[in-house]
Amino acid sequence: MRRALGVAALVVAAMVLGGCSSSRDLPKGESNGKTLPTLADDGGGDTLASASAAAKRLQAVIDKLLAEDDACKILTRQDLSDLRIDPTSLASSSARKVLSQGVVDVYDHLMEIIVDPSVDPALQAQRDSFVRVLDIVERNTANPSSKVASDQIRAIVSAPAYVSAGDAVAAWTYANCSA
Repeated sequence: MRRALGVAALVVAAMVLGGCSSSRDLPKGESNGKTLPTLADDGGGDTLASASAAAKRLQAVIDKLLAEDDACKILTRQDLSDLRIDPTSLASSSARKVLSQGVVDVYDHLMEIIVDPSVDPALQAQRDSFVRVLDIVERNTANPSSKVASDQIRAIVSAPAYVSAGDAVAAWTYANCSA
């Protein structure tokens, strides 16, 4: 995938490349502070507490991105370079809602702080693509390894409009963020 937006890019890459299956990085329920915990489902008891923690952790990352006024730090993921998102965190409906709204908010924030209207259409295309991907994930939570859903996601992230948007954002990032 092309260089894209911090959290959303990591989540989409995890979904496309690894599906929404279990994590091999950490045992269930554990976190190292840089990886969201594995969640079984949206059931009760400890699972709800874990789901709430995952949603709060995602919101904290999104808030950090929204507080950043340097588009280069967001687009190059400088502040998030060591953050990995366990895709099973998306088993929580609250985490999925936080992520969906966060994607829109962060892209809108980028369009506000980047004063180059030539990159706005690419950012909008990426935002809309990520929203569509997250919508597919939401519709397929009962069957996260669905071949149909995986094919739909793959079609979105390999579509010419998405690829050219990624190229445009990557070119802007290279031209404006290279030291």
